[in-house]
Amino acid sequence: MTEYNKLVRDKVVERIEKKGEPCEWHYCPPEQHLERLLQKLVEEAVELQKSKSLDEFADVMEVLDAIRKEMSWNNRIIQPIRNKKMRSHGGFSKMIILERS
Repeated sequence: MTEYNKLVRDKVVERIEKKGEPCEWHYCPPEQHLERLLQKLVEEAVELQKSKSLDEFADVMEVLDAIRKEMSWNNRIIQPIRNKKMRSHGGFSKMIILERS
């Protein structure tokens, strides 16, 4: 068996078991939820960087949404913060690379 020790989507174990393959798993303890989600975000972001695929983009979005839920944040509180940062710092539409400051 391959060692993973990582957070996976809810149906991954079910899919493995349906194929008749063995797997060992456990539920993540609540005190580890946020840290595991943040690790998963980095993993998915690296995969997106490598593949540049829509599937990997969707995975990043799914993890971000899970982090949002874990933090009990909703879009009503996030959007005003995004808007404020957009007004004060701008977005990324100009694609500026800061070389030195």
